Parts: sequence; C-alpha cells; structure tokens
Amino acid sequence: WLGALFASWLAEAEGPLECALRWAGLAEPAGAAAPGWAAEGWTAADWRFHKLTTDPGPPGQGPSDNSRLELPAAGPSGHGIPLPPPPPETPFSRLLATRRSERHHGAAPLPLAMLAALLHRGLRDLGPLSADTPALRHRPYPSAGARQALDWFVAAGDVAGLGAGLYRYAPAAHAFEPVGAEGPPRDLLAEAAAAWGAPEAPPQALVIATCRMGRLTPRYAGLAYRLALLEAGCALQSLSLAASEAGIAACILGSGSASRFTARSGLAAESAAPIAWLAVGSSTAGSDSIA
Repeated sequence: WLGALFASWLAEAEGPLECALRWAGLAEPAGAAAPGWAAEGWTAADWRFHKLTTDPGPPGQGPSDNSRLELPAAGPSGHGIPLPPPPPETPFSRLLATRRSERHHGAAPLPLAMLAALLHRGLRDLGPLSADTPALRHRPYPSAGARQALDWFVAAGDVAGLGAGLYRYAPAAHAFEPVGAEGPPRDLLAEAAAAWGAPEAPPQALVIATCRMGRLTPRYAGLAYRLALLEAGCALQSLSLAASEAGIAACILGSGSASRFTARSGLAAESAAPIAWLAVGSSTAGSDSIA
C-alpha cells in the first residue's frame, strides 16, 4: 500500500522530487507505458548506474600521485603458513605472466585474418549446453547459466581486408554483419583514444560488448547486471590473453559512451547496452602470427 500511496502522490506532484525522479528514469507519469529499460529486463537502479558509468562525460585524468598507494607486504609477518613451491612454468603460465596492455599500435594495419582469429578464439560458439537446451550455449568464457548475455561488435578503422565501419560479430557463423550508418566509425575510435590518454592515436579497431538484460533477469532478477559485468570481465581477459599469444596489441578501456554507440549503431539502447570495450591493433613489434 505504501507503493500505491507513493505512486498516487507522485502522479499529482509537481515539485523538485518528481522532476528529479523522472530525470533519473526512476519514475513515469501516471498512466504512462512502461519505460523501455523495464521492458528489456533492467531494474531502475541498474539502468541508472549503467547510464551514469557509460555516459559520464570526458574521462577524468587526475594527477599521477602514487604516494597513497600501499606496497604489498614483503613477506609473512611471522604467523604465516608456508606454501609449497610453485610448479614449473608452462606455456599458459608464461602467457599469464607476460600479458601487457598495449596502447600503441604498429604502422601496418591490423590484418583481418588476425582479428578474425582473435574473435574466434575468444568468443566462439562451442555448442549447446545440452540437446534439451539449445538456447543455452558454451563459449570460451564463463556465462551465468550459459545464457550468454553479451553480444559483440567491432568498430573497424584500419583493418587490412575489411572496410571501415561498425560490425556485429556472429560467433556461431564466424561472420560479420554491418550495423548502422556506413563509413568509418571515427567517433567511436576517437573516444577510445581519449579514454587511454592518446587522442592523437586512435586504435585500429575496437571490440565492444553489449548486454541484453532480458537473457538474465528472468532467472537472476536483481543479480542480472552484476552477472553481466562479471561475464564481460571474464571475456575481456580471455580476449586479452588470446591477443597477447597472437602478437596483437590490446588494451581494455575503462570508459566508453553508450549514447554514442547507440547513435552510431541505430540499435535500441536498452537491448544493446555497451558495457565493455577492448582496443586492438597491430603490434609495434611487427608480429603477424596467429599461432
């Protein structure tokens, strides 16, 4: 009854609180249709958080003050439990240890074959969870309930063998589908360059993950957005490792504009909500291996 009372009061209110709630997307006038974000499985709090963190304005660049960073403990305090020595290094353990974020790309364009191999290794469709659940799919990274809440896009700028533009990646078909307006996605690539602090050097390509909350909310309710972010983090790590192994320069970005992606792609903001960005390009070392 409190909710009904609040709704009736809000329908008649004309004060600052009503304006603030409606501006935040947390309230609608009485009789209005459900907002798009609700229809796509978002909670009001998650949608607002998504909007605040994907359209926050220019990325902040504070002073490089590391004086408050605490150094890790040098060793046990005298009460620690000694652990067995680590096993010998393996190729995978060396890959984990040597992976680095690379913000500078080589002079040569990124070959399409290398980009395709990266997407295949990091994002490929590995088949259904079972014959009884064909909609639940396996991929190389963990996904809550195998529901695969993420869709993947590539903003290509300087990729040899691929026209500049925005593409959707279809893992099952291992193919690109052009999306949105034709022409180079200069706005998306320029934004990525600003995010990593080098506006004069945009990446050669940008891998973008969007989420569909409707794939998660029916089962996980209020945990859905948290699980989508966890899935994106796992996928970005898989792509970063695959890029490092293939000699591709890759760097996870800390910010990106959802509204700019929506304008460029022409897709609904609520059902194709960008939550993760990975800039990729040819390595300055000049490697062209996809081994």
